[in-house]
This record gives sequence, structure tokens and C-alpha cells, in this order.
Amino acid sequence: MDAVLLAAGLGSRLGALTQQIPKALIEVGGRPLLAYAVAFARAAGAQAITVVGGFGFDLVAREVARLALPVRLVENQSFRDGNLISLTAARTFVEEADEFLLMNVDHIYRPAIAALAAGPAEDVTAFVDTDRTLGADDMKVERDADGRVHRISKTLERWDAGYVGMTKVPRRRRPLLDDRRRGAGRRGPRDPRRARAGAPGRRGHAARMPGHQRPRLARGRPSRGARPRGGGAPARRLVGDALTE
Repeated sequence: MDAVLLAAGLGSRLGALTQQIPKALIEVGGRPLLAYAVAFARAAGAQAITVVGGFGFDLVAREVARLALPVRLVENQSFRDGNLISLTAARTFVEEADEFLLMNVDHIYRPAIAALAAGPAEDVTAFVDTDRTLGADDMKVERDADGRVHRISKTLERWDAGYVGMTKVPRRRRPLLDDRRRGAGRRGPRDPRRARAGAPGRRGHAARMPGHQRPRLARGRPSRGARPRGGGAPARRLVGDALTE
């Protein structure tokens, strides 16, 4: 398994925190977010890690060198066009991987969750949690009765889980990304998280990840303990290659 870390964005919603540095370099507990993401990817079994930088690329490159992070750093000069373009920039480096883990750098995961992320996936698998209160800026997920992604968007009025910024893509589902990339070229870039996971007519998996934290850097500590509003599918988690209750 390889990993791709998306670290190109402006992080404009964080206000003054990202006026001078990219979001990936914001420190939490004395470590930059990028260092947490790299450590988690390695713990999950990533053999090669590609970091896609953009805004503040030189600063990210300097930090990668200072910390001697074991990553390949590539630049997305069109970082304002969205995450799909960043994923395209990394595509060449994951062509031969059996699967790759796609991660945003603005999430911090408990180390124990790495074992869950390491399990093989038969389909495009979006990781979700159900143990935190979701705000307006959180990505919301509505699952169907089989635990597959039905809809995913920040603006859902009904949901039963929250996306935690991590997706696993097996090689056999790689053509799906080509379809999305061609679509972005026709209609303008779009965030792949807003698209259904899986082939047209077939929804992707949603694997539950308890204990995930997304740092609320502009508003203090994350809220935890309450279930999201909404209802629907029972919570499921990925064990090996099967979704179980």
C-alpha cells in the first residue's frame, strides 16, 4: 500500500493561522499537522508516501527536509483548482501500488486506528466516524442499509456519519479516478469527496473509524461524545475485507 497526502490547499477558513504558512505546517502539540499524517500513514503500512504541496510549497519542502520525513514531495501549481488536481499530480507515483490511502493533512487520528486503515479494501472505501458533533464545515455522509455511501456533502440535511478525510482506493477501482479526472476537465475541477464512491450505480464502502479527531484550530478543541443528527444505516467497521456489524 502507498499513501497520498493532500497538503496543497490555502486553508483560508483558518484565517490568520494560514496567512503566512500552509495548513500542513500548523503545529498541534509542538508538531506540524504534516508530521502527524506521515506518522499515521507509516503506521498503517504505507510503503511509499507522496505529499502533494501547493500553497507555500517552498515552506513545506523546507520542513520535510528539516524533519527528514520519508516522503516524496510533488507540487500542484494549480492548487486553487481543488483536491482532484492534487490527486492527479500524485497519480503517476501510485500507478503500481495494489492500493493507496488518500489522506487530508488537517486530521489527526489515534494511533490505534492505523490497524483499521491497514485492512485491504475491495472497493473505494471512505472512512467515517459517528462519535462527534458535526458543524457546518464538516463533511457529512448518509449511508444506505448496507453501509455504503449514499450521499456525501457538507450541506446534507440528513446524515448518519462524518467523513474523516481518508479514503482507500484499490488498483481495480483506479479507472474511476480517470473518469472523475476527465469530468473535471469538462466541467471544471471538483472535490472528489462530493462524488459517490464506487462505480456508477454502485455505492462505495463507508468504514467506521471511532476516536478520530479533526483539530478545530480556529475554535479551540474538537467537540466529541455526541452522535451526529440524522439516522439511517447502522454503524459498521471494516475488518479485513468485509464490512461487519
